[in-house]
Order: sequence, then C-alpha cells, then structure tokens
Amino acid sequence: MKDLQKEANHKEDMISYAEATAEQPITKEDKIIEKLLKIQQDLSTNISGLNQFDERPSE
Repeated sequence: MKDLQKEANHKEDMISYAEATAEQPITKEDKIIEKLLKIQQDLSTNISGLNQFDERPSE
C-alpha cells in the first residue's frame, strides 16, 4: 500500500512539474541534456550487447 501511495505522489509531483515547466521555452541546455541522455541510452545498449560476447571467465 505504501508503494502505491509513493507512486501516486510521484505521479502528482511529475504532473505538477510538467504544468509548471510547460510554458517555459526549451533552452539550449535542455536540448544538450536530451541529446546526452539519448547517447547514454545508446551506449548502455551497446555495452549490454557486447557483454553477451564477453569470453572472460566469470569470477
């Protein structure tokens, strides 16, 4: 039950944040952060894929 309440509060916080920032223009910094997050996701995916072929003995 506490988890559901936590999740509900988080969703409310996110909605409040979205409403507060909806009127603000997207800044150059925001665009850079979005691009960096995309690169981070791509790198994580590639590393996970490479780990499948890791032939070193596991410890």
